[in-house]
Formats: sequence, structure tokens, C-alpha cells
Amino acid sequence: MSAAVSPEGILKELSQLWVSLGKEDDAGVLRACAMTLIMAADESEDSAIAGEMLAELIHEHPSRAIVLRVRSGEGAALESRVLAQCWMPFGKRQQICCEQVEITSSETSLAEVRRVLMALLAPDLPVLLVCRSLRLFLLEAFRPLIAAAGKVIADSRGAADPVMVLAAIASHRGEGRNVQDLAWTRLTGIRQEIAAHFDRPEEAARLSSVRRVEITHATGPVPAEALYLAAWLRHAAGPQVVPSFAAAEGPPVSQVAFLGDGVEIRIPFAAAIAAPRDCELLHEELGLAAPDSIYDRVLAGALSLA
Repeated sequence: MSAAVSPEGILKELSQLWVSLGKEDDAGVLRACAMTLIMAADESEDSAIAGEMLAELIHEHPSRAIVLRVRSGEGAALESRVLAQCWMPFGKRQQICCEQVEITSSETSLAEVRRVLMALLAPDLPVLLVCRSLRLFLLEAFRPLIAAAGKVIADSRGAADPVMVLAAIASHRGEGRNVQDLAWTRLTGIRQEIAAHFDRPEEAARLSSVRRVEITHATGPVPAEALYLAAWLRHAAGPQVVPSFAAAEGPPVSQVAFLGDGVEIRIPFAAAIAAPRDCELLHEELGLAAPDSIYDRVLAGALSLA
């Protein structure tokens, strides 16, 4: 293990950080931590993105945050630094602070990173891993970090080969890991919109004549969102409903059409529903600890449609 980066050294720096924060604020600081939240990304991603996301997330999900940035290529490298994310609730005089550890690693050093991370986990609290890089998620050397988390949040959005990503998620879930895909979470508003449409008795009565659903998706390969939605609709409506896909400029899923003898029901989705912010999706997922049994069926159905 690198002499410059050890769990003992990082924990010592965190202890010194809290002492320093307490001296700087006469009212003192409140230390908040309900989980260990690991956010992994490629080193090439703008470092401000992870920082801004964590600053927003920790207000509702106070955490020991660990930001892992991984560079591609050969050569061993491992660096770290510690800092705090602090805010002052409206009308209060005392700051609330969460600790943050930033680790930069090469792919070659990922095994060493796991040993460091395991010693940094907040004791007796949930461990959540947000993987913002499909390259990392599919990397064999990254699998031990996935196995170390109680819940893993990936995102198949924008994948050149969505089916490969869905198959990898299915493989992890088959081994008992709670791996979720933000592409499925992204459909929450869309599924609610569809359900609300058919809550009307006159529209529900027309469903028996539907024989095909056509999902309009972004140009390029059929995205995971469209595959998930097709599988969910088929599960809900029955195997007699045949899914099809149509490409158009726009978000991953922009419209669904229910078609049959004398029936044409088109439901377009507003931009806010079709493309919610990543932080909104992560808020939703961080608040759900139990595995999603519906997702297992939808994932299997999406792979069968691919």
C-alpha cells in the first residue's frame, strides 16, 4: 500500500479537520452522517460535478462522502485529500458538516483502493456506491468495489451498447447484489403519467383493444429506458401486446402510443418528466434501501426484447 495514502493517515486527517472546524466556528459544528456514500467517476469528468451533486444530496442524506476518480491507462497512482461540506440551516446559528474524502487512483491501483475504502466506511451504517462511469462499471477490476457496497447505482444512459450494460446489471443482481439503474429510475414520472391516463374509466376500457405499443426514443441504438418501458408495459398489459420502437430527436423516451383495432392513444411526455435531473433521481434511489422486485422482472423482460 502506498506510504502516502493509508486509511490510518486519512482518518487522522479527518480527525484534525473536525478539530479545525470546531475552532473556526464559535457556535461549533454538528457532525452529520447516516451512511457512507461513494461516488466513482472517470478522472476526465469535471471534478466540480461530483462536488455540486454531493453538496445537494447531503442535505437530505448526510454522509461520509468518498469521491473516487479513476484515470485510465497503465501505471500505479494513488492520492487523497480530505475536506468538509458544510451548510447552515435557515434560522440556525450552528453549521452542519459532512466529511468528504477524495481519492484519485489509476486502474492498476483499484485493488489497493478497495483496501483503503473498506477501512474508511462509517461503522454500522449503510454503504452506497454511485458509479457515474460505464467504463468503470464494466471494468473487471471494479467488481470488488461493487461487491463491497450494500447498494450500487449505475446509469446505462448514453451507453453505446445498452444491452451489454443491462446484462452486467443482471449478472450482479443474480449474484445477490442490489444494483440499480438510473435509467429505470428515470421512468418513474413517465410510468406515473401512463397510469394516470388510464385511471380514467373511458381510457381503461380501450386497453382491451390494444395490440401494439410504440415507444419513441432518442436517435441511435434503442436506449435502456425504452427497453425498460416496453418490458414494463408488456408485463402490465399482457404478452399479447407487442412492443415496437421509433427513433426521433429528443430525450431517451418522449412518447408512447397504444395501437390496435380502431384504437390510437398517444401519450407525449413533458421535458421535465422525460429527462429529470440526475440529483432528483439519486435522491429517489438513496431513499430506497430494499431491492426492487418489479425491476428484476422488467430487467429480464428488457433483455428478452433486445
